[in-house]
Amino acid sequence: MSIGHLVGTDGKGWYNFWSGLGADIGGLTILGGALGVYRKHNCHVAGCWRIAKQQVIGTSWMVCHHHHPAGRPTPDDLVQAHAEHVQFRDAERKGLTRLEHLGHHDDQESGAAPQP
Repeated sequence: MSIGHLVGTDGKGWYNFWSGLGADIGGLTILGGALGVYRKHNCHVAGCWRIAKQQVIGTSWMVCHHHHPAGRPTPDDLVQAHAEHVQFRDAERKGLTRLEHLGHHDDQESGAAPQP
């Protein structure tokens, strides 16, 4: 038994290599790719193995429902968030700012007279 036989290079045209040890290269590539995808979509909390599906508002962090500050969203939360988004989008199309759309003005809060 020679080293070439153990490595799989004693066949003609490297056939034994690609059907033996060389096939493991493709398998390791697929495994490495799967691990990379898992790490990209993993919860940003250290030691958490869950898949992250929710973004923490104001950051670029993605966390799982267990670590999200607001917890798991309910269907009512999703409907409310969608309705607010639609209202905000429509207000932007009309040229209004978010504060004007919601009926809040800095002048009203400070007690000063509104500016024309």
